[in-house]
Amino acid sequence: MRRPLFDSKIGMAITFLSEVEGKPVHNYGSDSWDWAADPSGIYSTNSVYSMFWEEATVDSLEECFEELWKIKIPSKIVVFAWTIMNM
Repeated sequence: MRRPLFDSKIGMAITFLSEVEGKPVHNYGSDSWDWAADPSGIYSTNSVYSMFWEEATVDSLEECFEELWKIKIPSKIVVFAWTIMNM
């Protein structure tokens, strides 16, 4: 008789639970997201645009164009992105 996949993991689960049993849980506060591309930590399309153009060089733009055409997304989106990159 074959054991279900879950049954084979019970030993690992028991070991894990015994290792963490009794360990204190620290509540340091709530989690938050920070957008590293902007000093304020707040995401904006303007910060993405600025980040993109700061990173882009003439040589890397050609690589970006090549990679852009390889992405599996609708062609109208690729053309739109390509048009913006050429402005």
